[in-house]
Amino acid sequence: MDKKLLDRVDKMLAEDVPKLMSMIPQEEHAYLQLQAGNNLTSQGNTIFNDQQATPFELGGVEGINAGLGETDWIVTRSRHEYDQVFNQLSPQNGKISGAAAKQEMVKSKLVS
Repeated sequence: MDKKLLDRVDKMLAEDVPKLMSMIPQEEHAYLQLQAGNNLTSQGNTIFNDQQATPFELGGVEGINAGLGETDWIVTRSRHEYDQVFNQLSPQNGKISGAAAKQEMVKSKLVS
């Protein structure tokens, strides 16, 4: 193994990733301001508008903005439903097998 490379990865995980994580609230705040009507423009063209709330919508991803601006995690809305699905997969010590997880994910079209 390359000691220098491992040291660089350690430094990145210890310093760079936390810096990036601390920037998320600022980015979200700026984004929410844009959504509130302070649209950013470039040479007269609107970069963000109501039809395209995020760059990810270009591919037509359903629900990409679900929960945007909410303080609660959107997953908590349906957690009881998915807990039931999980429990039907016969978890052992709070875990399910990879095969059971894959089968459920294929059924839900998360993977093919």
